Amino acid sequence: MSLEIFFRPTPDITIKADCKDIDDVFKTIGPLQEVFHNSTCGKCKSTKIRYVARKADKFDVFELYCESCGAKLALGKNDSGNLFPRRYEQDPADPKKPRMVDGKKVWLPNEGWVRWDASKEAYV
Repeated sequence: MSLEIFFRPTPDITIKADCKDIDDVFKTIGPLQEVFHNSTCGKCKSTKIRYVARKADKFDVFELYCESCGAKLALGKNDSGNLFPRRYEQDPADPKKPRMVDGKKVWLPNEGWVRWDASKEAYV
């Protein structure tokens, strides 16, 4: 069996994929939904979102950027190579892991959307 699927996460984006079976459809759409369904800024609720891919030193950096308020949602990459929204603070000792306090993940406010605050010299 071969399935041709069209996934439309936003009115501006249509993604075509060829899948071999229903399991493959889920494995294809799941990671796409996790990234592309974040089409509203968690800080200002704007829908003017830009997808950013850039190189920083030797690393590929992926993020969603709000053109209205300048907030960003960083995307991490799991061991399978899929991108996911990074909604938790990173462990300073191992950025691939969440920071833990009393055995619980430390979640970022605004669903992970942060904006640089020059007065605090930090993302808030």
